[in-house]
Amino acid sequence: MLYVLISILIMAALLDKALRRGRIDLLLLEMRFKFFALRDELRDGVVTGTLPENKWFEYLDTSITKAIDLLPTITAWETVALVLRYKNDPTVQHAQTTLLAALSEQENQKLNEVYIKFVLCIVEVLFRRHVGIRYGMKGLAKVVVSTRGFVRTAAKMITVAPETSTLTQYAQ
Repeated sequence: MLYVLISILIMAALLDKALRRGRIDLLLLEMRFKFFALRDELRDGVVTGTLPENKWFEYLDTSITKAIDLLPTITAWETVALVLRYKNDPTVQHAQTTLLAALSEQENQKLNEVYIKFVLCIVEVLFRRHVGIRYGMKGLAKVVVSTRGFVRTAAKMITVAPETSTLTQYAQ
C-alpha cells in the first residue's frame, strides 16, 4: 500500500511539472505572437507614414526583435538581477532619460504609444509566467501601493538594459 501511495505522489508531481512546462511553453508562444504583432504595427506605421522613421523607431524595432529572441529568458529573477545591476549605472540611466525625453517630443508620440505597449507586453509576460508571484504581488499591492511602481520600473529596465535592449546604441 505504501508503494502505491508513493507511486501516486510521484506521478502527481510529474503531471504537475508537465502541466507547468506546457503552460509556460504556450505562454511564450502566445507572447511571441504578441511581440511580432507589435513589431508589425511599428513597421506598418512607418510604411503608412503615421510613425516617424528615426533612431527611436530603430531602437523599438531592434529591441522588440531582441525581446522576441530572449523571451524564454525574461523571468522575474532575471528582471530582479537587471534592476539590481543597472539601477545605479549612469550609462543606463542617461540612456533611459534620453529615451523618455525623446519619446515625450510631439513627433515621437506615436512611438511612445508603441513603447508603452512594449512595456505592457513585458509586464504581461512576467505576471503570467510567474503565477505565484502574480498572486503574491496582488496581495502585496493591497498593502503596499508602490509595488506597481517597481513592476513598471522592472519592465522598463528590461527595455533599456544592454542584455535585453539595443538602447545604448541609439541613445548616444
